[in-house]
This record gives sequence, structure tokens and C-alpha cells, in this order.
Amino acid sequence: MSTTPVPPVLPPGPAPQSYSPYVPPSGTLVQAVRGPLMMITLGGLLATDSMGGPSWNHTWPVMLIVYGILKLAERAQGTTHAVNS
Repeated sequence: MSTTPVPPVLPPGPAPQSYSPYVPPSGTLVQAVRGPLMMITLGGLLATDSMGGPSWNHTWPVMLIVYGILKLAERAQGTTHAVNS
């Protein structure tokens, strides 16, 4: 009677993570648009100042407001940082 070795049964590991280049991981979309939105806001405020609208001295707090809204959106989106073990 001949016995053939049976390979050991390994416990199932974590499910593989699917990655699509078209759907960014959670939180990265807000992080990706934060810089461009801040630059657009800055440009709009400076253009308003140069066209005779409210001066920069009165409109610069808008930059802080836009930054704060983007940070809140990032947290609301549930940014998680992967932990490598």
C-alpha cells in the first residue's frame, strides 16, 4: 500500500484588495483636488482685488474657509491609512 503525501491545508488569508486606477482609495480624491482648489480660490481673490472689487485685506479669510471645508470633506469621506504588518 502506497501513500501519497497530502499538502497541508492553509487557513484562508485576507481577501485580495481590488485596485482600479479609475476609482481612487477613500480620501485621496479630496486630497488630490485640495491644491488646485486652493490655487483657483487664490487666483479668484487676487483677480477680484485687481478688478476693483474687495481688497485682499478683506478677502484672505476665504482661503482659510475653503481649506477648512476641504479638510472636513476629507474626514467625512473616511480617510483611512493602511497599516503594513
